[in-house]
Amino acid sequence: MRTKALLALLVCSLGLIGCNQDARKTPEANNEPTNETEAPKPSLSEVPADLKHAAYEYYGLTSPKQVDMEITVDGGARVLTGTQTVELVSLEGGNAVFRIERTGQLATLGSMDISVEKDGLYAKSASIGQITRSLELPADLAVGKEWTSELSLESSGGEMKQKSTMKAVRTETVKTKAGEFKDALRVEGTGTGTFNGQAMTMKMTGWYVKGEGPVRLETEMTKPDGSKTTQAIERT
Repeated sequence: MRTKALLALLVCSLGLIGCNQDARKTPEANNEPTNETEAPKPSLSEVPADLKHAAYEYYGLTSPKQVDMEITVDGGARVLTGTQTVELVSLEGGNAVFRIERTGQLATLGSMDISVEKDGLYAKSASIGQITRSLELPADLAVGKEWTSELSLESSGGEMKQKSTMKAVRTETVKTKAGEFKDALRVEGTGTGTFNGQAMTMKMTGWYVKGEGPVRLETEMTKPDGSKTTQAIERT
């Protein structure tokens, strides 16, 4: 599929916001020596207790680690593989900021900062463009919980705006290439948006596991002409 359609799908995916861009356009790392001393990163033990809510647990922040991930587009028409690491990078104004970093074929999706706050988890910034602050998961995440989220992103690949309504519907067992996860919280959502001015509707389903984070995320995007594009992100 074309890069722009993939960008739109990745933006509206639960918990994994990013966009695909030509790898040749990815900025090269600056390996020149510097005299600046990097401040030590905080430890998880320093995260305030009032931030360790249900969303914190379901996002896998109790013990962040590197995991293998795979993105499958349109049932296998395109497959991207790599790793994803979530790391605590700072404590700011009573909030905890975690960074999502990706390697392999997923490196072109860039990095993203998530702010853990008393009332939930928010998308704070992304390396691939300008995004608005948007709610990822509410603090009191539990079966029956509903919430809305609005997001806009501007990047070299295009501009997208999205509004979605989400609901945690039940806990169940979900199978992934990484294995079977029990007591996964199934979150479903629908949304509308535009990508470079073109209208679209979206359906989203995600499975979150306490201590693990999102283990599988599915997105379906439908254009006005009825054509659909699908994407699945899962642990491998």
